Amino acid sequence: MEELSDWNELKDRYRNGSISQADYDHWRYHYPEDKSAEFRNRMDELRTAGSQSEDK
Repeated sequence: MEELSDWNELKDRYRNGSISQADYDHWRYHYPEDKSAEFRNRMDELRTAGSQSEDK
């Protein structure tokens, strides 16, 4: 269900003019990849922060 919510949110943002057609198209064509990369990056940040606190 989260995916549908994401799609609806972006569709609404496009329709109300808060994102461009190009931004909307990029999101539509890369959605799962972008979301996965975002998650991976956040997890890497957390791992780095955790290992730095262990070193102290």
